[in-house]
Amino acid sequence: MKKNSAKAKTEGLKFFQRIGFQNLAVNIVMLAMFIIAIFIMDRNMKNIIHIANSASIGEIELLSDEAQLREGIITIDGNISALLGAVSMGTNDPANYEVYFQNIDAVEGKIDGQLQFMEESIFVSEAANGPEQMAEVRRSTEEYRAVVDEMIVALRAADAAKSMDIYINKYIAAQEATYAAYDVAEETI
Repeated sequence: MKKNSAKAKTEGLKFFQRIGFQNLAVNIVMLAMFIIAIFIMDRNMKNIIHIANSASIGEIELLSDEAQLREGIITIDGNISALLGAVSMGTNDPANYEVYFQNIDAVEGKIDGQLQFMEESIFVSEAANGPEQMAEVRRSTEEYRAVVDEMIVALRAADAAKSMDIYINKYIAAQEATYAAYDVAEETI
């Protein structure tokens, strides 16, 4: 009599040829691949988190520098306004104006570093038109500084008429252009 049962058909097979072993082997391979995939995904997620964290820190630093540039322009404007008022009134000795000139010089001393930081930032390298925007920020800031320097010469000479003429005809427009360039850069950031 012939054996037709499943047990009889598998009795002559080697251990490695049995379905149970093959199923186990496939499941072990799939488990190993799953573990490797999880490890790779975990590593990639950590890289993504690191990149996002670095980008966020860079963005914060960039916005901080841009805010400091704005603050510097406001400080210069306040000191220019005080000097212009004092010179226009003619009530104060020009020697007393030196504190205002020192404040302006202190702010102007920081501007180059802030502009350089912005030029080296991701804003310039990664924004669609970052280089053009940064060039406009630098150009408008330098034009503003040139007008400020021109005003300082007139204010040091206590020439109220020339100071007021520069203020009305050049200073206000240069300041507005600088703020406009900063607004565009801030929006892009």
